This record gives sequence, C-alpha cells and structure tokens, in this order.
Amino acid sequence: MRITKRQLRRIIKEERTKLLKEAPAPLPMKSRADPVFASLIKGLIKEQSRAKSEGELQGDLASIIDAIESVAFEMYGLEDPGNPGAATGDEMARGLEAQVERLSTFFDQLEAYFVTIDDMSGRNPGGSIG
Repeated sequence: MRITKRQLRRIIKEERTKLLKEAPAPLPMKSRADPVFASLIKGLIKEQSRAKSEGELQGDLASIIDAIESVAFEMYGLEDPGNPGAATGDEMARGLEAQVERLSTFFDQLEAYFVTIDDMSGRNPGGSIG
C-alpha cells in the first residue's frame, strides 16, 4: 500500500498530537541563578509590567479625551428639530468641552502621580518621564 506525502504528514501530525496529550507535564526547573539576582530580575519584570499598565491607562484616557473632543466639535451648529433656530448642539458641545477639561486635568494629575510613585520607588531618578 502506498501512502502519499500528504497522508504521511497527517499521520505524523496525529501521532505527535496524541503523544503530546499523553505526555506528563514537565517538571518546573529549579533556577540555578543566584537568589539575589533572580529576585532583582523578578522585580524588574514586575516594574516593567507596572509601567506598561500605567502607559496603557494613560493612552486609553487620552483616546477617550480625543473622542469626546471630536464629538463636541461635530455638535456645534446642530439645531433642535422640534425648535428650529435653537442652537441646541452648541450648548451640548460646551458641556462636553467642560468634561474634556475635567478629564484633561485628571490626566495631568494621574501622570504626576505616576511620576511621584516612580520617584519614590527609584524608577525615575532623573525626575523626567522619558
């Protein structure tokens, strides 16, 4: 009986999958690194993860601010269909712009907080964000 290359690949793939499912989970390896070095690396990874989370929060907040500003800009000049001539959109846009100001202030406070935390933990020795 002849087997095509495609059939052979499928059989190998099936057998490999079966072996991997049946194989016991590998035992975790014990680190041979110096415990002080290992704890420094773990701390560094944790710090990087925290910094990444902070950056993502700031990025999300900035995109929310941009989206609200865009909506506010588009509302200027809109009129109430039930009351033609009344610039209802202008009033709503001003309200949204007031909320953008609040969000911008919050963004600045959040950024200052993150810098303060970084300075206290020694992650930001120069005092600058970059």
